[in-house]
Amino acid sequence: MKKLYICSVGLDWDDLSLKVIKIISQSDILVSNFYSENELKKLKPDGYRFINNGSSDTDLIKQIEKLFYNYKTVVYLTRGNPLFLNIVSLNIYSYFRKKRIKVEVIPAVSSFDYVINMVMKKFKIRVFEFSVFFYPMNMLKHEACDFKNSLIFNLDAFNKIDGSYREEFIKFVFKSFNKSRNLYLIAYDF
Repeated sequence: MKKLYICSVGLDWDDLSLKVIKIISQSDILVSNFYSENELKKLKPDGYRFINNGSSDTDLIKQIEKLFYNYKTVVYLTRGNPLFLNIVSLNIYSYFRKKRIKVEVIPAVSSFDYVINMVMKKFKIRVFEFSVFFYPMNMLKHEACDFKNSLIFNLDAFNKIDGSYREEFIKFVFKSFNKSRNLYLIAYDF
């Protein structure tokens, strides 16, 4: 039976798990559009394929599908949590599940960890003091936030709501996050 592994490196190469290394070594071919040919070659010198990062999801899926003509096990390598905040991996997963190819996902770290660490590194935040909210799901259920740093995900949905709810959200943000030193708004449409 043909099998696709969707594996994550994690935040960086030092986070690569032994499980993922074992799966890569036992697979027929390793592919990625996130990591360079040189990086892939280090992990699987005898079978790797870099797919241009500019490829659309559809092109990427077609290229992976063609690999199954010659190989039984394919590993697609990504970062973060492959099925959360990673639309490319989610599309790959959904497509191949419908094709009756066995798909197994091996996450390394959650996307929360990935995003928070990226924000901390980029803005040189040394102490982890974050509150994380998903808009609109859990935003208005919380009291004022005393954390120094706050993340709000999914602000693209903000454009799709009616005026009264939008005003309520804006009041909530200003009231709740006025003690936050930094407020990071992450737009992502699920």
